[in-house]
Amino acid sequence: MEIYLEKYETLDKIIVFKFGPGDGGIGDILKGFTYLLQLCIEHNIKLYYALSNNIIDKYLKLRHSKMYITIDKIFDPTYNTDDIVRLRHIEEISDIESGTIYLAQPELVHPIDNLYDKISYLLEDIFEFTGEVRARARDFIEATYYGIHLRLGDKYLETDKAFVICHSDARSYNEDAIFSCIESNSDKNIVFFCDNKQYKLKMKAKYPYIYITDYDIGHTSLLNTTEQQILNAITEFYLLAYSQYIYAASESGFSMMASKFKGTPIIAIE
Repeated sequence: MEIYLEKYETLDKIIVFKFGPGDGGIGDILKGFTYLLQLCIEHNIKLYYALSNNIIDKYLKLRHSKMYITIDKIFDPTYNTDDIVRLRHIEEISDIESGTIYLAQPELVHPIDNLYDKISYLLEDIFEFTGEVRARARDFIEATYYGIHLRLGDKYLETDKAFVICHSDARSYNEDAIFSCIESNSDKNIVFFCDNKQYKLKMKAKYPYIYITDYDIGHTSLLNTTEQQILNAITEFYLLAYSQYIYAASESGFSMMASKFKGTPIIAIE
């Protein structure tokens, strides 16, 4: 990474990672950019992150500001728009040419099998949270803790259903195994995370000793999600990333990328 950053300004092949509202959640933005960066380092390509009106960018930032570019800059009149090409397959990266700007969007990495295993960098070497996120997390809990994360899926999002993209998205999970995990770790501080507030309250009622946030959470990909809800979601991601262990109760990029942030061990609850 250090060698790449030293020669960054001299690289003449350019890819711009473009991630706007509606393009996915926090896990999507992190896995997309991080894996793309790995490939750009390998192929000596200058990778930019396009700033847009995505509120996530306000609270989760790149450590190296020179990697930012604005949409206005990409479409500056000095550029010939014929020289702006959208990448449609990840294999095209090895063949890109100088003098052309290539746009990469998150769906570029969606077809890749076992993508999480292919990410070799810690995300904390690339991204950082703003002070506001860190302070809110410290105010919630300062002790060491284990994190349990259950993603129920878009079907169970507590929001206006008109804005939900995938109404049939329901993740499979083993509730008895979740109960067992909590009970076997009852001597530890446990923070339970879920994308459904009512389910969190249900778990808190059953196990009063666990911690849950009282945040109003919104999926960062939905267009009706407020800035406060996005800040809350990012704070929960921070809390999960900085737990001692992550117990993943269902399939979710949120918990997987939280594990990748600083190398927190992740264990599937099955």
